[in-house]
Amino acid sequence: MWTEKILIVGDNAAMNQMLESDLQKEGVVDVAMTEEHALYGIDRDYCAAIVVNADSRNIDIIDFYVKAVALYPNIKNRFLFVTFGSNTKHQAFFEKNGLRCVRGPGAVKDAVTEIFSRQRL
Repeated sequence: MWTEKILIVGDNAAMNQMLESDLQKEGVVDVAMTEEHALYGIDRDYCAAIVVNADSRNIDIIDFYVKAVALYPNIKNRFLFVTFGSNTKHQAFFEKNGLRCVRGPGAVKDAVTEIFSRQRL
C-alpha cells in the first residue's frame, strides 16, 4: 500500500508538533522549519500535501509558495495553509490564487484527506 508524504512548513516547533501528531495516521510526515528546508523537501520527495503555518514569523509563506510553484507548477493544488488565530494578513493572496486556508488544527486532517482525494481522481 502506498503511503502519502505530507510536508509541514512552519517556524513554530509547538505548532508543527501538534500538526504532525494530528497527521501521522494520514501518511509519512516531514517537518521543515525554514523556507530552504521546505524547498529541499519538495525537490527531494513527492509531497502529496504541503501544510503551511500561515502565522509563521520567520518564513515568508507567499515567497515560499511562489518559489515552489515556479519549480513545480502542478504543485499548487497540494497546498493547505493553516492559521491558529484570526490572521487575515494573507487572505487576499489566498483568495486571488484559489488557495485554501483553514483555522486551527482541527480542520487540517479533513482538508488533507480532501487534497489526497482530489489527486486520486
